[in-house]
Amino acid sequence: MIVSDIIGRVQRQFGDESSVQLEDTDIIRWINDGQKDIVVQNDLMQTTGTLPTVPGTNEYTFPTDMLSMHAMYYSNERLKYMSRQEYDEYVNVSDPDEISSDKPMFYTKWGNKFILYPKPNVVETIKLLYLKRPAEVDDPSDSLDLPVEYHPRIVEFCLRQAYEMDEDWDASAVKATQFDAGLSILKEKEQNPVQQYYPTVTVLPDDQW
Repeated sequence: MIVSDIIGRVQRQFGDESSVQLEDTDIIRWINDGQKDIVVQNDLMQTTGTLPTVPGTNEYTFPTDMLSMHAMYYSNERLKYMSRQEYDEYVNVSDPDEISSDKPMFYTKWGNKFILYPKPNVVETIKLLYLKRPAEVDDPSDSLDLPVEYHPRIVEFCLRQAYEMDEDWDASAVKATQFDAGLSILKEKEQNPVQQYYPTVTVLPDDQW
């Protein structure tokens, strides 16, 4: 489906095909929100990025298309993540001026940047495993960035927002339940793909005579 298909389905199911209550701009905004929600919940759009370290530099910028970080590796070894509070408490005690330079052991983040500690002392590769931010739509002719099997979930997400805006809490709750259940089914299918089995012939005792 393209954006206009989503808009049409949402307005039709909501009972507002003349766009009196639901404007296209509202639904387009919900589509963008829904795509990001789905990507995070079902670990979609998995991406790997790399960048080189600079000896003596501990601050680096996350990829601009990153929505959610999964893991970070330095020289193919996974780095431990520390919250900013944990990082400050640890560094302030052991190295208040952050001058230590060695093989990084962990990282923290602040805004759109991440900080390695200790500072890397050689040129090495940082590998980032993250979920990519889906491309935002802004026109009825735009295509969604998610696989087609997730498009009905986008419709449910938008209807949930529409009913919530209309203060129809019961209908909103129903769509929220449908949305979550649909995502769970898709996630289960992706994590446990159907295995193909070849039929076998079992010889029963009576068949031997």
